[in-house]
Amino acid sequence: MNQATFVQTLQQTHVLLPPLTGYTDYPYRVVLASFHPGFLTTEMVHSSAVVRRNARTMLMLKRVEGPQANGVQVLGRNPEEMVAAAKFIVSEGFDFLDVNMGCTSRKVTRRGEGVALMRDEEHAARLISALVNAVDVPVTAKIRLGPTPSKQNYLSLCRRLQDAGVTAITIHGRTGDHKFAPLTNQSYITEAVADLQVPVIANGGISSGGIACTILHQTRCAAVMPGRYLIGNPWLVGEIHSAIQETPYQPPSFEERKEVCRRHFELLTSCYGCHGAAIRMRGIFSHYFPFIRNRAAFNRDVHLMEYAEFQRLLQTLDDSPWISTRETGQKTIHDGY
Repeated sequence: MNQATFVQTLQQTHVLLPPLTGYTDYPYRVVLASFHPGFLTTEMVHSSAVVRRNARTMLMLKRVEGPQANGVQVLGRNPEEMVAAAKFIVSEGFDFLDVNMGCTSRKVTRRGEGVALMRDEEHAARLISALVNAVDVPVTAKIRLGPTPSKQNYLSLCRRLQDAGVTAITIHGRTGDHKFAPLTNQSYITEAVADLQVPVIANGGISSGGIACTILHQTRCAAVMPGRYLIGNPWLVGEIHSAIQETPYQPPSFEERKEVCRRHFELLTSCYGCHGAAIRMRGIFSHYFPFIRNRAAFNRDVHLMEYAEFQRLLQTLDDSPWISTRETGQKTIHDGY
């Protein structure tokens, strides 16, 4: 995929699916692919782990077949190592690279990576330039407003990244010290769109098709990137597309939710084995069913479940005291998503 095709696809679909650590692994990307997104992105991988061909990282880099563009989000700081990782990723058939400049984990930032790169704009630009010159696929970046509220340098960094050859920039509407704090208004996106020539993608708080459309119309950004609201909710892809195209959207039935959750669990089992599938499903299961009664208690039970218990639960959901198929309530909106 070249830059022109990437931008054209972005402008046609207006949605770029996110890298979600621990969630957009190969099994869930297979699920998401069945909802016909224009783009899929892996969970974050570290450049050094790619260079070392770390077994766990190689599993994370398993590519999903289909017409969608497949991208990888890479974390790192060393240009030579990032280039080596990028060349391997491209050789594996991936279509674009996204550079993480927004991760707030202390383990990451103390190495000068993630959002810490925003403190060194010159180095961040050199990193993008090295990648752009090394590979023949689009290179994008995902940033925040700044490392701290007192240093919201997203616009000056965007200009540097644009000059370095970045294809598109995703802006997450929080600063580095506010991991999941409430979002402010979208004026920062509007400002970036007006100032830059490369496409700007808005990220943060996109929980529905209506919100996605509001952001697209108000800011004139090229696309939106839903975040944690996508967990256990692949139907959000279709909801956003329907809202953009102004066509009716039919929410999934209880049976559809159950069937997709079951397929996800089967894919997790094939990828990680029975115990690994159970561990991963513990943090996903309740997201598939937004009409769970007494969610806190339910989650406590789920977080102790093993493989056979998940199998039984999926078979008996219709009679579960936790879930009513007659309820159609939507997922509660949390600032943290």
